[in-house]
Amino acid sequence: MPRFFMPMLPFLAVATAAALAKIAVPAARRAFCWLLVVCCLANCGEIFGNWFGIEGGAVSLGLTTKEEYLSRPHPMYNMPYYPAVKYVNENTPPDARVLFIVESRSYYCERDFIAASLFAQNPISAWTAVSRTPEELLRRLRAEKITHLLVNRAQIAHRGELPFDKRGEELFYALVSKHLRLVFENKGPDPSQAQWVQVYSL
Repeated sequence: MPRFFMPMLPFLAVATAAALAKIAVPAARRAFCWLLVVCCLANCGEIFGNWFGIEGGAVSLGLTTKEEYLSRPHPMYNMPYYPAVKYVNENTPPDARVLFIVESRSYYCERDFIAASLFAQNPISAWTAVSRTPEELLRRLRAEKITHLLVNRAQIAHRGELPFDKRGEELFYALVSKHLRLVFENKGPDPSQAQWVQVYSL
């Protein structure tokens, strides 16, 4: 992802300045400077294009509320999780612990939580691997003091799979159907593509 290269930008800036200083021909130096200006303007155009695409400033300008903005998908904020986190914050006890399933974003969660990044294994993958029955998996969740599961169904539909193998997937769905209670669900008009998040209580 491009953002992973951002730490290199200061070094690239120094290298660019050093290269510019070594250009002895004035005309070539001016041409290089204009090239840099064009690149900067193109970059600014991309930034502002993305900013308008995600309706940047809508909240700060009072055109919408934070809750409304975070509750619906945008081009760079798809499959929103915020409605479920808002429910968790407002309807669970302070000592609740939430396990995020196929969802790594957790910024607004005010409860203790476990959320694996896109590059890390979700703990439930390991727990399903060593559990033989839904009841055993439930005991493991309770042993970890998990009280709720936040499941982004839109992410599951988008990826086409859960973060474990076929047996683990069957075990997880058996756990959901037999032992968990759906306490919150938010669906958009096309949940398989953009908006479908759930909260289960153990």
